[in-house]
Formats: sequence, C-alpha cells, structure tokens
Amino acid sequence: MSHSFDPRDFLAFAQTLLDQSLKEVHFRTAISRAYYAAYLVAFQKARYRYSALWKKAFNEKEGYHVALQVTFSDANQGEISDKLSGLWGERKAADYELGEDIDFERAKDAIELGKDLIQLIESDP
Repeated sequence: MSHSFDPRDFLAFAQTLLDQSLKEVHFRTAISRAYYAAYLVAFQKARYRYSALWKKAFNEKEGYHVALQVTFSDANQGEISDKLSGLWGERKAADYELGEDIDFERAKDAIELGKDLIQLIESDP
C-alpha cells in the first residue's frame, strides 16, 4: 500500500500550536514544523523541477539545507532561497539555542514565513 505524507500538514499542525496561552516548547515546535513544511515542499520542487541544479548543489555543498538554498538561488529564485535561509535560521534557533527566547510572536512570524514560502514555491512553474 502506497502512502504519501503531505508536508503542508506540518504547517497546519504548527498553526494549532499558535496560542498565546501555550508554552515556549509549543512555539519552538511550531517554528520547527513550519520550517519542515516549507523545506519539504521546496525539496520536492528542487528534485523534480531543478534536478540538475539540485544534484550540482548537493555535490558541492555540505548538507541538504544549504544545497536546497543554493539550488533555488542558481535557478534565479533568490526570494525563495533567501526566505528558506531565514526560516532555517529560525528553526535552528528554536531547536538548538536553548538560551534564546522563543515566544508567540516569533512563532507566528515563522508560520507566516512558512506559508509565504510554500506559496512562492508553488507559484514557481
């Protein structure tokens, strides 16, 4: 039986965590899920729409995250690349920077950025 998870469900889940009465753990998780929603949509686009650029970037860069940003930059999709980079930075802060304050507003901004990124990626023919 074949199953395909829709990464946009991560964004929908992140939105359920956007409640000011919740705790920092929820906001950190929301940021992480918003990033991975956009990342996975971008990854699918890169592998199929920009296959040659993806392979080149992946072979030249360390790791999927930077290679994905480079792929969109090389495809003249700088806005996608820049926003993906910014959201990746927020995700790293949420996941690894335990001394950094991650609040409701920051989570809200990350979710909005994730939505915007997915729309940009989907509008790229």
